[in-house]
Amino acid sequence: MLPGGRVAVAIHTEPHAQLPDTYAALENWLVAEGEVPAGPAWEAYVTDPADQANPAKWRTEIFQPLG
Repeated sequence: MLPGGRVAVAIHTEPHAQLPDTYAALENWLVAEGEVPAGPAWEAYVTDPADQANPAKWRTEIFQPLG
């Protein structure tokens, strides 16, 4: 079960190895907007690697709950 409330969402569309870059961009956005995380982020893997062999086309959504 996931908590209710506001979240910031980042959509990562690069190879999975570059996921830390998207987390950094999300963190920079939080600081710029004066938002505070309210717990750990979670990920949703939208693209199944079994269906899409090209990692450059994988899509991962990152959800960061906000305080």
